[in-house]
Formats: sequence, structure tokens, C-alpha cells
Amino acid sequence: MIRHQTSTGFIVHRQKILLHYHPKVREWLPPGGHIEQDEDPLEAIIREINEETGLSSNYNKHNDFVFPVPTNEILSISNLEQVYAPFSIMLENVYDKKIGEHQHIDHIYFFALYIKDEKKMPKLANIWEWVDINQLKDLEPLKINIPLKENELASKAPPEDVKVLGIKAIEHVKEKSELYFPL
Repeated sequence: MIRHQTSTGFIVHRQKILLHYHPKVREWLPPGGHIEQDEDPLEAIIREINEETGLSSNYNKHNDFVFPVPTNEILSISNLEQVYAPFSIMLENVYDKKIGEHQHIDHIYFFALYIKDEKKMPKLANIWEWVDINQLKDLEPLKINIPLKENELASKAPPEDVKVLGIKAIEHVKEKSELYFPL
């Protein structure tokens, strides 16, 4: 079976996660995508977050920035650089018209969004929705904000993996983000 390496980033702000209704997959998903040649999984998801949302990890140049919140202990090793390990690695069966059936080996990371001046909340394309923990727990259907396909319902709940990982991301970032704040 064909397998692709991918990375996904659950971005948390004020105990909500950022999701969009993916036009190809037709599911509510966080930002993510394929790992390119010569990228590690963390570099890939930082790039994907920037490409898909416009949010940056550069805390020197922007009012708002995202930063990874590690989910495991970071060891003190002076002779090697460490890449934060993902929270989980999921195996996702995917169908694509060009490739056919294949699998994504998806590295799941948690991020916090920091905004220096809350009055300058970043402007995200209106395909993005902030979803709170109660909406996830209840698997509340969210209004689809892109053109619908024929016979597609106007609202749909996020899939179970997004629900479970989203709740975990919110809980983890609430508890740990201050420990890894880059400033």
C-alpha cells in the first residue's frame, strides 16, 4: 500500500480549536498536510499552518503567532538538536482520485496561539471556525461554510478523531503552554 507522511496541528486559543471544512475530504479538520522532502514533521506542520491560515510561528515579527506545546519531556542533550515528538501518530486510510487508496501516517501536534494585542485578533479566511470543547464533546454539527455538494447537509459534526484529539489538545495546552512560551 502507498503511504504518505503527513502532519496535523491542533491550534488552541481560549480553549477552542481551529477547524475548517476541508473541500476535498468533506470533513471538519485542523490544518495539516504532506511532509515535503527534507522537512521534519514539525517543520512541515509549521509551514502548513502558515500556508493554510496565515498564522506564523515568528514571534518577533507578528502580533499573533503559534508555538508548539510539546506533549513529552524535552531532554537536555547538547550535541544534537531535538525535534518535538508528536502527541500521536495516526494511520488514516485515504482515497484520492489520482492516487487511489493509500494511507497517511499522520504526526499529530498541539499548538497554542498567542496574541500580543487581543484587539488585533488575526483575520482568518471565513472557512475557519473556532470550536469549543462543549461543541466537540457533544459532537455538535457545525454549519458548513463552503459551497455544498449535491445532497450534502448544511451542517456536519467533526469526525471522532478530531473530537478526541481536539479535546486532548485543549486540555494539554491549557495545562502546559506557559511552560513552553517562547518569549
